[in-house]
Amino acid sequence: MSISHISPQSGTLNYGIMGNVTTIPAGFSIKTILFIGNRGIHNTMNLWGTTMRKYFNKPDASIARTKDLTLQYLGFTTDNGAFYYYHTHNNSTYEDTLIQVKQYADQVGLPYKYVLLDSFWYFKGKNGGVSDWSAQSELFPHGLEYLFKQTGWFVQAHNRYWALDNVYSTTNGGKYSFIEDPVKQGSLPADERFWTDLLEYPAKAWGLIVYEQDWLFNEFYQYVSQMLESVSLGRTWLLQMAEGARNNKLTIQYCMPYIRHLLQSLEVPEATQARASDDYVVSPYIGVDNWRIGGQTMLIDALGMAPSKDGYWSSSYQPTNPYGEERFEPYPRLQSVVTVLSAGPIAIADGIGHSDVQLIMKSCTKDGRLLQPSSPAVLIDSVFLQRALGGTAGPQGEVWFAPSEIDHNMYGYLFSADLKQDFVITPFDLRYELANVWEYYIFESNTTSSLMRWSNKKPLTLKA
Repeated sequence: MSISHISPQSGTLNYGIMGNVTTIPAGFSIKTILFIGNRGIHNTMNLWGTTMRKYFNKPDASIARTKDLTLQYLGFTTDNGAFYYYHTHNNSTYEDTLIQVKQYADQVGLPYKYVLLDSFWYFKGKNGGVSDWSAQSELFPHGLEYLFKQTGWFVQAHNRYWALDNVYSTTNGGKYSFIEDPVKQGSLPADERFWTDLLEYPAKAWGLIVYEQDWLFNEFYQYVSQMLESVSLGRTWLLQMAEGARNNKLTIQYCMPYIRHLLQSLEVPEATQARASDDYVVSPYIGVDNWRIGGQTMLIDALGMAPSKDGYWSSSYQPTNPYGEERFEPYPRLQSVVTVLSAGPIAIADGIGHSDVQLIMKSCTKDGRLLQPSSPAVLIDSVFLQRALGGTAGPQGEVWFAPSEIDHNMYGYLFSADLKQDFVITPFDLRYELANVWEYYIFESNTTSSLMRWSNKKPLTLKA
């Protein structure tokens, strides 16, 4: 967590301890690894990840999926961009809204197994930080225990950075020591008991299964200056969080992480997933499309976690949404297939009465079990080459591939979108072993009755 790198001139990389660090304890050391491969970008990234996980004794992402229910079953989300993000149904309480979502889902056959509760549910204090990580009574009059009993939904619960006036700090009459920054208006728990105690009741009483630590980079870089001044505080923070999750049999999602947070996950087997996308945004908007995650998925998967793409609207127009009647989702099928190919959580963000049930159910079985590839779809190597070198080095757009193994038979999903011109692709472009001799049978997703042969001698043209 304390290493940074700079590139002061072209062709050089310098690594060392963060420049803001004020004290380095005797005996403290850092290690860097230079990893070089000769079989392509994706293969080299996988080998690097395997090497790193072996060093830290962290299993691959397939083990993470066995530990985390949200990586196994369909869910419902209230995250930013969702219909019910800081917005309720007909101005009712959140409690009534989510119970009505459950009733609607049962009526139309949507087998949600959990709900993601975003930041609206708990109390905020100074500087917008968390003052009390418990449910606001005006939103949940009978508490989250009641919601759990009424819906049977498990919970992925969001959290952000801590406010100076939080109820847990000894400064404010609480039981736990906090590191406080009165200038930047942030604080950080420094008591190793804190996380175990914080998560114990939610795990036992209202179905908490995933603790989502959002605003990771903000808490590290913006609100607690001591984080940048210490070589160990950032690591201690995440390890204590992990211990609390482990003691309560929970998993963790890292959200809004920087690379240092993702690398720290190698010491945190409880970190089963990390956000690969920005928050979901309906059109029109200015910014990067949040579905473009083919590069991020490669890194997150290599580190033994599942990539998480934020939820989406399954139908284009959803009246009475909180963002405006002119806002819409132009490509629900694109959002759906990208989320499926992420091999991460699939959480639907619709309002009551607006779900495209047929589209959603293409991603799971009748009981909600997710139908996904064995590993996430990632950019093929030549996309990286084209972006670095330009010209005709590779496709101008998004071309991803995801492998899937079923009963020892290998299958694959080739995805392309937003191509600026046609691209001729062969199995060799996927950089899988024996691609030069294998012959594949392929079909396009909308014409599944029409099989084609595909080999290095019989290439496929992806249309712009």
